[in-house]
Amino acid sequence: MQNFDKVFPKAPQISKEEWEKARSTGRYEYIAFEEYKFIAQIVAFVSNIKTSSPAYRSINIQSSNILIGLLNRCARLMLATLDLSHKAKFGETSSIIFRCIVETGVKIIWLCDDSTQDKFDRYIGDSLKAEIEIENMIRENIAARGGTEIPIETRMLNSVNYHIKKAQTTRNRIVESKRMPDMATLIDSIGFNRLVYNAFYRMGSHHVHGTWPSLIFHYLEESEKEGEFVPRGNDSSTSANEYIGVSLVMVKSLLAYCKFALDEESFKAFKVLLEATEKENMDIFDDMTKNGF
Repeated sequence: MQNFDKVFPKAPQISKEEWEKARSTGRYEYIAFEEYKFIAQIVAFVSNIKTSSPAYRSINIQSSNILIGLLNRCARLMLATLDLSHKAKFGETSSIIFRCIVETGVKIIWLCDDSTQDKFDRYIGDSLKAEIEIENMIRENIAARGGTEIPIETRMLNSVNYHIKKAQTTRNRIVESKRMPDMATLIDSIGFNRLVYNAFYRMGSHHVHGTWPSLIFHYLEESEKEGEFVPRGNDSSTSANEYIGVSLVMVKSLLAYCKFALDEESFKAFKVLLEATEKENMDIFDDMTKNGF
């Protein structure tokens, strides 16, 4: 890729003073935040490589649509968490969004781990099964009224038709398609440590669903009265290990996508930079475990 170094996002330069501060306090949020921001920029950059680029391989257009959409989803969610968390607030919201980012990143790796179209067909079919169910319910309601269709039903049916048409599939293929594997199976199939599932998906479900551990972690604090909790203020920050964990998943996702979608020369250029970024994040994580995490 021409002028690659000029357009690629620049890695953060962490000063010696910031490293010393992190090690002495055991607080690595600033360093982890800057690395996370850098990787968010890379995800946004890669998602905007056009399929018309000489670097882009000739792959099924629907496959590239899906992967580019998933990458752009990750980029926008990562940028949203940066905006929310840069003042050490909204940690509860970051935890919810991180689960979404990790799930999407894992799907990217799973889809790119196979050169066949089968996984992409399963993704489309699984995505649209609920649309078919809604469509059938609407048509049953219309039939029960003797064929009278109300405006909201017309809009919903048009929406279903649009989604199916743009997916370049049919209702029969959607109904007959296999379901996507559950997240635990996806994570196992791509070779990730089970810790990824437990730490970022299962534990992340606390924050998504508002379980008791989530309430006392983010939303309640003990009062002076024994056994009583009161609402906690908006002072929940995002932890360094969350930034690093999500960053590492996204580096793996980028490597999988670049290998799948780009030509060999371009992939090699990205591979060098992404593996260096992965090592930097692992070094930060190791430093954290020794000095405060």
